[in-house]
Amino acid sequence: MSSWSAVLVAFGTWLLTVLAAYLLDRAGRRGPAEVLLRTLTYRKPVRRRRPAAEHAG
Repeated sequence: MSSWSAVLVAFGTWLLTVLAAYLLDRAGRRGPAEVLLRTLTYRKPVRRRRPAAEHAG
């Protein structure tokens, strides 16, 4: 693959991501990275149980 071919592939990929972001914005939807980040950030904390041996102490 020549340098120009690589540039065209990179530009085409970038253009597709910009188009996808525009369409998601028009539809009022969040992108996959934002959904993942919000899920990881705002999820409820997991409560861990203590083993029974620690309660007796």
